[in-house]
Amino acid sequence: MNNREKRELIFKIYSDNFQSLVDNTKLKETYDKDYGYYCPLCTEHFTVQKLHDKTLTIEHNPPKSLGGKGTILTCKKCNSKSGHSIDVELTNALKTSDAYSFKPNSEFSTKFTNEHTGDKGVNAKIKVDKDGKFIINVDSKNNNPKISKRFFDSATQTYHNPIFATDFKNIGWQKEISFNFPKPEPLNENILKISLLKIAYLKAFEKLGYIFLFSKNMQIVREQLDNPEKEIIKPPFWFNYDFPDDKLGINIITKPRELRAFLIIFDLKTSSDKYRFAIVLPGLGENDEKIYDILPDQLTTGKGFLNCELNNYINFNYDIKKTEETFKLVRFWDEIIEKMG
Repeated sequence: MNNREKRELIFKIYSDNFQSLVDNTKLKETYDKDYGYYCPLCTEHFTVQKLHDKTLTIEHNPPKSLGGKGTILTCKKCNSKSGHSIDVELTNALKTSDAYSFKPNSEFSTKFTNEHTGDKGVNAKIKVDKDGKFIINVDSKNNNPKISKRFFDSATQTYHNPIFATDFKNIGWQKEISFNFPKPEPLNENILKISLLKIAYLKAFEKLGYIFLFSKNMQIVREQLDNPEKEIIKPPFWFNYDFPDDKLGINIITKPRELRAFLIIFDLKTSSDKYRFAIVLPGLGENDEKIYDILPDQLTTGKGFLNCELNNYINFNYDIKKTEETFKLVRFWDEIIEKMG
């Protein structure tokens, strides 16, 4: 399937989902557009014509560089904006974490300094291969020749006598250079949190469609995504816990009652490692958007966490492609609320 066919298929699935809502609810009074696709980030409506002129683009969620696949559409403006301001920051952060932990298949650029180079130092790249072996490259073309020469001339020669050697790879004359390199620049933690929130939000939309998107409780999430420099949602809004594989995807926190919400669990994969995150999104009930007011206290003090229960029925039993199941989520959510009392 080529990109055009893929975009057309995604457009149809979600446009059918939207039409089903319009035909069976009062949604038409608020969203009075014809058959089409709403960008989940800005909620702007797009017709099939906008699909063909590529105003709607395939969104890789998570970013492709972190193992994401193109399974939904966002408008070109939102895709470009979040890609440059949010996704790149997250990718760089995880790869930097891999690199400075010297994990296999990681690499990073840095600057080597010693008493012979002064503060300017030499530009270098450190790579760790799949077996954990370090490969260091100082490219003379990317450095001041004089400083590079001083750096290499600072090497000391050491002779390892084969009579006393225990490692026969390291015998004879060898050169050794001492150097330092700086710690990575501090990461923009706020942007990183927003990027995780965005991934969770789009994963929930991908699975649940417009019943999720048009819930008034999601307005605070979109407002935060649109203003990443502001703290609209109080952190933390995630669980620091390694959930089992069968909880990956869309879950509902059913206990304790005060934590009733969606919990989106997903993995981000670099070339060196895998990171698992669990992000809280508001539920569909009345006042469920207030979860972000109580969540910080619940998570920082540990209240209710040990007895937290998840239900992932929807994750395995709701198919966005079946319009007859459009309201299955609402019915299931109402049943949960009724059981909670």
